[in-house]
Amino acid sequence: MKNIRCHHPGVTNRRGETARLTPEPTSLGRHAAAALVFGASASVLVVELVSLRLLAPYFGLTLEATTLVIGVALAAIAMGSWTGGRVADRMPPRRALGPLLAVSGVAVAVTPLAVRGAGFIGGGALMLVSALAIIVPGTLLAAVTPMVTKMRLISLKETGTVVGQLSGIGTAGAIAGTVVTGFVLISRVPVSGIMIGLGVALVVAAAAVELRVRGWRAMGIPALLVVLGGGAVLVAPGGCDAETAYHCAVVATDPNRASGRVLMLDGAPHSYVDLADPTHLEYD
Repeated sequence: MKNIRCHHPGVTNRRGETARLTPEPTSLGRHAAAALVFGASASVLVVELVSLRLLAPYFGLTLEATTLVIGVALAAIAMGSWTGGRVADRMPPRRALGPLLAVSGVAVAVTPLAVRGAGFIGGGALMLVSALAIIVPGTLLAAVTPMVTKMRLISLKETGTVVGQLSGIGTAGAIAGTVVTGFVLISRVPVSGIMIGLGVALVVAAAAVELRVRGWRAMGIPALLVVLGGGAVLVAPGGCDAETAYHCAVVATDPNRASGRVLMLDGAPHSYVDLADPTHLEYD
């Protein structure tokens, strides 16, 4: 090492040749930071709300099921914030942001296929896959905010301002994700379409972040996985006979009456008809 002399802005080797150094940026622009935090927070709420609809055919749209999904999502946010902060102190956050967004995008895109596949198995497999469908993307996306915060903290004099602003932006993103999903997306786009679209958006965001770190080619594998996951969802059987603006509708055969048909909305019976005897009334 004594034969190498370092100076700014380059390094001189033993031959006297000077190589320019291109240090990796440690800070992040204000607008880019706001967009990342806003988008990541919105994505967590989109996953949470859409998961309610995705799991409704198997667990029903009950107060207990809703409470469980919200609780798991909050646990994922807590784990992501805690872990993201620790990782940001141990490695350059810029190198972690792209992989976080890419892996979460793949996880979101394959969620419909994974949940519906586990639905045919049932039991513990369905419970495990359902929990992971919320925990994995929720944890990864929640880790974005502390990493972005670390990159924006250039001076200790601005700590309160930076943390407060990014916290407010994250909350605004969560509100936007909730409102857009609940009032626009759910009633107009199939559940699978929402999840695959969000997965694509996250991989594109990852490519934009990685452009200055590893290059856009690093997103080849995540993009391929999203495409494969989305294509598999299109050909795989779904859990609904028809997906309405509010329910997953399934027409099931009455196990006690071969000609009986029951209309199930999110797992609960809503109507009954006997194909062989129209005068038969199952309900009072």
